[in-house]
Amino acid sequence: MFEDLAGLGSDSPLGTGGGGEGSAAPLDALFKQRNDGDRVVALANEAYERIESHRKLFRRDWLPFLAGVYHLSIKAWEIAGSRKNPDGTPDWTYHRVQLEFRKTIQGLPWANYFDTRRDLLTTLRQIGGNRERFLQWYDDNLSEAQREKVGYPRTLWRMFERDLLKPKSKNTEVGAELKDEAGEQARDDADRMSDLVDRDQRWQDFGERLRQSLTSGSSNLEPGLREELDSLLEGVS
Repeated sequence: MFEDLAGLGSDSPLGTGGGGEGSAAPLDALFKQRNDGDRVVALANEAYERIESHRKLFRRDWLPFLAGVYHLSIKAWEIAGSRKNPDGTPDWTYHRVQLEFRKTIQGLPWANYFDTRRDLLTTLRQIGGNRERFLQWYDDNLSEAQREKVGYPRTLWRMFERDLLKPKSKNTEVGAELKDEAGEQARDDADRMSDLVDRDQRWQDFGERLRQSLTSGSSNLEPGLREELDSLLEGVS
């Protein structure tokens, strides 16, 4: 599942350095085999540091993190007995899987990252389970400008679902067309609302990291702005 991963050193775009989306290693390099799990997790940890510190790009930052999360999710699932859904996919809701996953990631820098991001964890696992189709879609359908603009996995997954998993109706009857247009508009509205929720979550995450930096003395902020920050984050964390 993770072939060639051992060859991706710290000077690779998937390591601590590297450029933008266009200079990253092949998208499927992280999903070939599982004989170097330690390296997978190490790259996931490096990517997590980037995810926490600056604007995230999918290929450069989210993908190696996703690979580590999916690798350890599968490991936890196998330890828990490999229980499957009727469609053959792993049953991530099984309580033993959740327990083993928490034990597996214990001690990692992102051990508590999903405590308030269960939907994101679900999306990362969905992408991991559909990686071939998803990565092919990503490679073939998104321009470089789109990749620079859109990097958040949940947003990309909704785009992928809309394009491939939930194709638009081809009914040509006028009444059906109008119904489809209304439904498409509703889906677009729902997508926009979901994007706003995701963006709000990211702003909250940023605000919380800023507050932690202020509390530790690593950053400075005018008293009035600090009070406003605390007020905005009240009840969030």
